[in-house]
Amino acid sequence: MKLLLIITFLGQLLFAAPAYQGKRTFTQPNGEVITYHLQGDQYLHWMEKDDGEIMVYNQQKKQMESAVIQNGELKSSGRAVSTLQRSTKASSQQTKISRKDLEALYKLQREEYSNRLKKLSDHHKKPH
Repeated sequence: MKLLLIITFLGQLLFAAPAYQGKRTFTQPNGEVITYHLQGDQYLHWMEKDDGEIMVYNQQKKQMESAVIQNGELKSSGRAVSTLQRSTKASSQQTKISRKDLEALYKLQREEYSNRLKKLSDHHKKPH
């Protein structure tokens, strides 16, 4: 039992690494090319443009969209990401995630991960 727990824990550590920091590109369905980089680790990871806009990939629309935080997760706002200037500052502030909110989400994800490992550990400690 303890060996299984140790192997599981070590396996998690092997996959725990920072995201690739190099630039990547994605072509939106309209032909616009979005440049971004990956951020995060095993607890929380995201795609971020140079201007700080956080994005998620919408599989149904096959496009990058601005992210929002909903129910403790990064979700699509439904607004396609663009490299073009937005018409008003207000529209960019409606969907832009602050660093403070992102840090809070990271902390939440890290705690949930820790709780799952604790439950797994407790489960293996119980006599069957």
